[in-house]
Amino acid sequence: MDRQDKKKDNYKGAERQSAIIFQRKT
Repeated sequence: MDRQDKKKDNYKGAERQSAIIFQRKT
């Protein structure tokens, strides 16, 4: 359970970073 939570957090963090990069690019 903890492991899955960490994976979810990581995915969320990456998604957020991607969105920020995309925003900066535009």
